[in-house]
Amino acid sequence: MQNQKLAEPSELEYQIKNYSVINEDIAASGTLTDLGVIQAKNSGFQTIIDLRMPQEGTEIEEAQTTDLGMDYYNIPMNASGIPEGAVDQLAKILDGAKKPILLHCAGAVRVGAIWTIYRITKQAIDSDIALIEGRKIGMTEAFEEVIRSQYPELF
Repeated sequence: MQNQKLAEPSELEYQIKNYSVINEDIAASGTLTDLGVIQAKNSGFQTIIDLRMPQEGTEIEEAQTTDLGMDYYNIPMNASGIPEGAVDQLAKILDGAKKPILLHCAGAVRVGAIWTIYRITKQAIDSDIALIEGRKIGMTEAFEEVIRSQYPELF
């Protein structure tokens, strides 16, 4: 499935909240409905990376995802910031995961935040560019303040 064109946002908006394409291999989103997991599979996604906490339904989604033959990873994050080691864990998963990948949380806020830090620390992208990307994905001003205080050396 490498090089398969990712679905356009309008094609998935009803079952996959805040869907956006990051690059040719990775898309971002918020919550997936039960049908959203099926829609992700039918759209060609082979890996789902979930940034939600266990109490947000990760166990159910993991079962649905693996039952459909996709790979599932969970990197639990909450509004307090990016946990130590989470960016390294994301980088390792992205390097080895089957593509295309859907990276999601509940609303795409956490996705935008971790993507910003990943781009700066792992891909040496200028922080201003990474912030624009993170905001486009869904990072809010409040979460941007959190990562700026968590990683002051990057900004």
